[in-house]
Amino acid sequence: MAVNELANYSVIRDEIIDDLADNFVEGDEVILENILSDVMNDALLISNRNETEANIEVLKSNIKKACKTVYLQRGVEDVKSNSQNGLSNTYEIATETMMKDIIRQNKRRLM
Repeated sequence: MAVNELANYSVIRDEIIDDLADNFVEGDEVILENILSDVMNDALLISNRNETEANIEVLKSNIKKACKTVYLQRGVEDVKSNSQNGLSNTYEIATETMMKDIIRQNKRRLM
């Protein structure tokens, strides 16, 4: 079963759109769905969990945070930091942060 076929997939997608509020661009639904699908697969792989709704629910907060980060960083994916006119921006790497959070929160299953 693909992760986008799980019942809670559309609920998570809608929650992310609500969280992004004005930062979400109408018409970006397909882009967000692709990001969400990739992040869900990464989260399941990192945590050594199967594609079940219960496992997605456990990882939901990590998935949402990573999706929002990836969506908002489109266009600067390969940039770690940027400094311009006295303003400095440092970008986090969403999958690395998600991996650290999953491990730190004991959501990873050890085999």
